[in-house]
Amino acid sequence: MNDPAKLAIFVREALAKRTHLRLTEIQLFGAVADLAPDKLTVDEFRDAVEWNQSRNYIDRAFDDDRRLDTWALTKKGKVKQGL
Repeated sequence: MNDPAKLAIFVREALAKRTHLRLTEIQLFGAVADLAPDKLTVDEFRDAVEWNQSRNYIDRAFDDDRRLDTWALTKKGKVKQGL
């Protein structure tokens, strides 16, 4: 089991590494899973994403070209990450 606080940080770190583009949920899950010390579960991932979104560190937007939801850091999230 992964530490929920660390997973919340990993979500922001994964997005901070790719500030020039928005990540799909699958891409974000993979990036966070690479950072997590234990196998990442979907529930753990969703909790970490929801926590960050509830604090306005990340946002979701629909990409019409890819027809998928995508994720990125907000201005507040970039400040939190020191960007």
